[in-house]
Amino acid sequence: VPLPAIVGFGTQWQNAGDLEYRGLEITLGANVVDNPNFRWDFNVVFDRFKQEITNLPIPEFRRGTGIQQSDVFLIKEGEPLGAIYATKWMRSLDEVLDGNPEADLSDYAINNEGFVVRANQLGTGAEVPLPYVDAEGATTHKVGDTNPDFNLGINNTFTIYKNLTVYFLWDWKQGGDIYSQTLQFLTRDNRAGYMDQRGSAYPKSINYYQGFYNTNNPSSYFVYDGSYLKLRELSINYNIPGTLFGEGFGNAVENIRLGLVGRNLLIISDYPGYDPEVGQGPDNIDRTTY
Repeated sequence: VPLPAIVGFGTQWQNAGDLEYRGLEITLGANVVDNPNFRWDFNVVFDRFKQEITNLPIPEFRRGTGIQQSDVFLIKEGEPLGAIYATKWMRSLDEVLDGNPEADLSDYAINNEGFVVRANQLGTGAEVPLPYVDAEGATTHKVGDTNPDFNLGINNTFTIYKNLTVYFLWDWKQGGDIYSQTLQFLTRDNRAGYMDQRGSAYPKSINYYQGFYNTNNPSSYFVYDGSYLKLRELSINYNIPGTLFGEGFGNAVENIRLGLVGRNLLIISDYPGYDPEVGQGPDNIDRTTY
């Protein structure tokens, strides 16, 4: 937790509150087929967890990246660990009225990327996204949660003629947001791939994307869905019985097992970074990690 500067230290580890954690785990295994020449074993593991800070007798605080102004997680009673709070960019003209009920909506427009901008700036070099302001004047809002909706693992083992075994494992994670500080920094340096506007029917200026960069403050533009489906492992093994070697080895060889194993062979995900597993646990932050 953060400490007042007067004490000489910035932070201190404390048992600072209570966290309620509840969940469901289900495991199911089945021998689908079993005959002398073919056996199929199937297993599935499912889990779903929810947690909430139920007691925090100290002031709420932010954490996450170690860079104070870009700490994207708010530690707050009633929220889970992993709640992302950031500047939210408007996507609806109705949101304009929340912060300014007297606004003339003809002064605003929604651009081709779905963000609200000034109508007189649409399509010009001055076009920039507009932050959402609520009725209380706040611009920082909850925009994500790193906790997944569920995790599911499915593995199958096929045994053919008792000696050939094929095994594969799929992992599915649904939900769980990622904050990409990598793309935020690339945007700062005008190096993010989406800033290349060659061939675009509605090109945007550098100033437009620098608005999302938000001077390194947390920005909803860099919050991405971390869902994925992975072929976690695929292996093929062949067992050579020792009887095939005869007595040349003095019966010292019971068998020889030859195998080929591949891991993380396929990733299906909309995440724009290298791998949606870049961060695990409550701090799903992509910080130029490979």
